[in-house]
Amino acid sequence: MTTSEAVPLRSTIPARLDRVSWSPFFASAGASAAYLTVSETWPLFNGALIGEGTSRTGMLWGYVIGGLIMVIGGVVELLIGIKAEGQSLETVTKPLSAVEATPGTVTTDG
Repeated sequence: MTTSEAVPLRSTIPARLDRVSWSPFFASAGASAAYLTVSETWPLFNGALIGEGTSRTGMLWGYVIGGLIMVIGGVVELLIGIKAEGQSLETVTKPLSAVEATPGTVTTDG
């Protein structure tokens, strides 16, 4: 049996099913990479905040600073935020790909 006989020229399963059947392997690889990254850095991060476990002041200040950043973000949103709930993106702002024609030019968009 040659290689051309072993591998069919046409797949016997639809392309969509083929993609779906491969996706768990890629998702698993991505999840594993994320897990390894977090599992390696999280103890270092917490160790720097807590230290030897005798004082949790570093962790407290981390939460205080994080809470203040969230409050500042909320205030900024109240001051300069726009009402965009329930609207499509095109009604909120002009798309980045939009091009305005200048007078005297010819456009090919129709």
